[in-house]
Amino acid sequence: MLRKRKNPTNKPPPLGGGLVTTLYGASYFMMAINTENFAGSEQFKLKVHRLIRDCKSCVPVEGFKQVLLPGEIEFKEAQERKKKGIPVEEKQWEDMVEILKSNGIKLNFRKNILSLSGARF
Repeated sequence: MLRKRKNPTNKPPPLGGGLVTTLYGASYFMMAINTENFAGSEQFKLKVHRLIRDCKSCVPVEGFKQVLLPGEIEFKEAQERKKKGIPVEEKQWEDMVEILKSNGIKLNFRKNILSLSGARF
């Protein structure tokens, strides 16, 4: 990467980001920060761990068992689904199987995993 200065460098800029819009019109902003250009990775990690510790040590509001961090529920759910699979209502499952079969897609079941042959997506 070249910067506008006398000496070119391969070093990435300290900040980078942009607005992303999905096919469905939803937008979100992503930002990447190179912590080496500031306090360094180790100092950053230390501060993040302290922030997590401080947040988790807070008393939860009434009606909640614990303080959760952004993405924590989704992370735990993803781990659970990797172990047990994704729950699907019986009627939805039957409808999916019927649609797949009616479109000539063969279903192969092995170790509780459904694989599709002949599927075109």
